[in-house]
Amino acid sequence: MIIKVQMVIVSHLFKEHLTIKKNMKEMEEMQVCKCCGKELPLSMYRSSRLGRLKTCKECTRKHQIMAKLDKKIAKLKEKDATDARFLRLKDFTPRELMAELKRRGFKFTMEYVETHIISSKDIEI
Repeated sequence: MIIKVQMVIVSHLFKEHLTIKKNMKEMEEMQVCKCCGKELPLSMYRSSRLGRLKTCKECTRKHQIMAKLDKKIAKLKEKDATDARFLRLKDFTPRELMAELKRRGFKFTMEYVETHIISSKDIEI
């Protein structure tokens, strides 16, 4: 009889413990994401050695994706720059050449003559 009463008390205390634990989860602390501005529970933030990050998991993931894309774009631009070594002067217009020289710090006045080839077949009578 005493054992049954003790078991009932223990089971009642255990149930109370579970409900308190459940309520504590519901009352979990909230934090505002510095990126998106949403107020989210702490479980939505990654933790580090120094504590919780200030950006939520979703914003952190988006930032990582953008960083990967930026890295790929930088690699493509670098590849294009190496391919530019194979270009010849004839591949550029005079205006592009002047802009490049100006970008490199040259000051100049330039005169140039363009040669146009006209065939007699192109002339109408």
